[in-house]
Amino acid sequence: MTHNDLFARFVRALPAYFIEASVEELVDAQSKADPAYWSQPLDAAAAAEFLGTTTGALATKRSRGEGAPWSMVDGRIIYPSRLELLKWVRARMAAETKLKRADHGKEVGDV
Repeated sequence: MTHNDLFARFVRALPAYFIEASVEELVDAQSKADPAYWSQPLDAAAAAEFLGTTTGALATKRSRGEGAPWSMVDGRIIYPSRLELLKWVRARMAAETKLKRADHGKEVGDV
């Protein structure tokens, strides 16, 4: 499975409202229910759940130097907040869309 295939799985697994709603709409809606939801750091399990993948897939991407931003704190893998992960996903989506358009609609890696 290629890097692009794994990223496409991340995007497909995200609930549609994460992709369609503006960041502000998402933050406002969830912040009313749980003010810390978007700002608290996440462990690997919570990040995997948020991204719609597994901790194993995140570990594979970390070992390859790919994937979502993360840090090691006291021997534990910590991902930034849900808001930062959402921004990362959207930036990746925009970059891949731009790359596909530049290649006249061909999938990345196609000849």
